[in-house]
Amino acid sequence: MKNFILFLLVLGVSVFTPKKGYGQEYVIQTAEDLPDDDLTDNIWQPKSLRAAIENINKNKVPAKINCSLFEYKTLKINSSLHVINVRVEFDAKGMVLEPSATSTATYGLWFTGNNSILKNIKIRGFNGIGLVWQASDGLIANSVFSNNNGPGINMNNAHRNRIGDTTIGYYNILLYGNKRTGGSGLAMIKCNNNIIQYC
Repeated sequence: MKNFILFLLVLGVSVFTPKKGYGQEYVIQTAEDLPDDDLTDNIWQPKSLRAAIENINKNKVPAKINCSLFEYKTLKINSSLHVINVRVEFDAKGMVLEPSATSTATYGLWFTGNNSILKNIKIRGFNGIGLVWQASDGLIANSVFSNNNGPGINMNNAHRNRIGDTTIGYYNILLYGNKRTGGSGLAMIKCNNNIIQYC
């Protein structure tokens, strides 16, 4: 009997072990589009979105990005941000991401980290794709992708994601005004078992 109970306990641990949590939470504090001062010193400075992504990729540890200080404010980028290549929960708190007047950016955000979450953001006006999503088992919720010169969302080899959610957020999922070459609301290439809802 003791051996049976021990077996059940071991089975429970193996089956119900939760995913590891996130490491650092990066609370964006400046609208300036600046890189990190020194990626070798393990200090995130300045507290910009670009520098946060650089540090997350360098540390290779799942992280959170929080834009609570930029609720409904606009952040303009001068060039394409680095691809986010680890699991990230990005809550933009209604922030608007768009290119600056002289920007060379060809997309807004690009994710490749599986199990990532992006919510509460408006991405607009890029000379290309709004959001590139090459990640699986993630969530895109409560966001708007508009007036980009390409697809609002481009999903490539992305599986088992949810686009749209039942939770109340800053926006509903909306895709509109994406135009010209390759323009569409949502483009999917080699994708399987994704759920699109409440859009």
